[in-house]
Amino acid sequence: MSTDQATPALSDSRVQAHFDRHVSLYRDKELECYRNLSIERIDLLKRSIQCESSAPLRLLDIGCGGGFFMDLFLESFPKATAIGVDVSAGMLRENTPSARKHLLQRDALHLPEDLGTFDVINVDTLMHHLIRRSSYSGTIQQIKQFLQSLHRWLSPGGVVIIREIYHEYLVVETLGSRIIFQLSTLPLPGPAEHALRAIGIHTANAGVCFLSRAQWRALFEETGFKLLAMQDKPWNPQPYRRYGFKASGDLHYVLSRPLGAQPAES
Repeated sequence: MSTDQATPALSDSRVQAHFDRHVSLYRDKELECYRNLSIERIDLLKRSIQCESSAPLRLLDIGCGGGFFMDLFLESFPKATAIGVDVSAGMLRENTPSARKHLLQRDALHLPEDLGTFDVINVDTLMHHLIRRSSYSGTIQQIKQFLQSLHRWLSPGGVVIIREIYHEYLVVETLGSRIIFQLSTLPLPGPAEHALRAIGIHTANAGVCFLSRAQWRALFEETGFKLLAMQDKPWNPQPYRRYGFKASGDLHYVLSRPLGAQPAES
């Protein structure tokens, strides 16, 4: 395993600082649960692309964190290789060494131009961290630009696999997520930041932007992707209903570019 930790270009240094400070929070603390989710995602991938486990696939894992999914992917495809990208040096240090993976410390919005193309691009709960502090709509536009950029790295017949979180509010579906966005992006003093973390907003001062299922689906369509497969994994609604959320959960997607289609314009 090799690691390139040259100083990365950053869209927002506060996001990097958040992950460096909270490595333990994102170190797959519920490992069995995350392992099960990852196995389900790899099974969904295999069913979608119908490839043999001996296929020499090339994986780009954007926001790879401690590398758990990447390791499981390499275990499932013994001839595969992987490049893992993360903005946090602390998260990259959590990776298990492997001769078949290379690690890069980079911002997801500023990837090197010479990466080549990949059969599989993994984006695991990354996009809700792609914050543009100027506005909620600006953040959605930045997520859209990130999705459009993936076409550059996708080989012919390649797929993008995504895990994301959705939250949907009563009456106005996006209201709760808009409130969380506003609260989490405010430049708060220490006590107020700790208060938000106490109610579960761990990204205070770093920002977070959750979307609804309809919003995620619309973004994929707008950026020129075809939906090959999807799994909706609802969470227990009880803890969230007291805050006004009617539905929350994980979404697993497998996306491709339609044959002959050109990447959507920014």
